[in-house]
Amino acid sequence: MVKTADLSDSEVRSEIRFLKQKEKNSPTLALKVSRSRYCGLMVRGKIITNASTVLNIFEEGSITAPRYVEEVSEPQMRLFKDAGCAQSFYYWMNNARPHGAYVVSD
Repeated sequence: MVKTADLSDSEVRSEIRFLKQKEKNSPTLALKVSRSRYCGLMVRGKIITNASTVLNIFEEGSITAPRYVEEVSEPQMRLFKDAGCAQSFYYWMNNARPHGAYVVSD
């Protein structure tokens, strides 16, 4: 089943939620968490809610670190932070090397 947002509207961000029925109970859809030797938790794999993955599409503008944190990371991480997991998180996707971006305010 594929649900798509209407991309002809004037929204800056649209979401496409998709869920393949045969993968619904697959162990690859589980949240994988491992302790980091630095601080907090390292979250890798797919972060999911109700067994669906959210794909964020930005129609206008460029993706900057503050925008990514505000619109993508924060809503997902808030679920786990409120559950009492940890105060800091690391993303690790597809065995990519870690990338950091400092977000500062004037």
